[in-house]
Amino acid sequence: GLWGSANPLYPTFDSFKDALTRRGVGAMEMLALEMKRKGLFLARTLSWEGADFHTVEVRLGQKEVASYDGAVRWWFKVKSEIESALQMLNMPAKTIWRLFFAA
Repeated sequence: GLWGSANPLYPTFDSFKDALTRRGVGAMEMLALEMKRKGLFLARTLSWEGADFHTVEVRLGQKEVASYDGAVRWWFKVKSEIESALQMLNMPAKTIWRLFFAA
């Protein structure tokens, strides 16, 4: 679910509602679009129609590449530590990985 025991980020409906309220209308629209994409929400007014997307290629310098590589190493370490903790605690990983990859 979106809140409750299945989602440690939002243990109650109020915590979920407060997070959406702080992030504003854009967050609510993104939630609605994601729910629609998953087939959890029906809304004829939500659509990607008319949305423009552009691919922009940017050359990175050595400093940016080093920063990116460092971030990747850090995320791999975090993932490894989470895997170890889940194994040690004999916990299912479904919710954790959804939150991890959403970060």
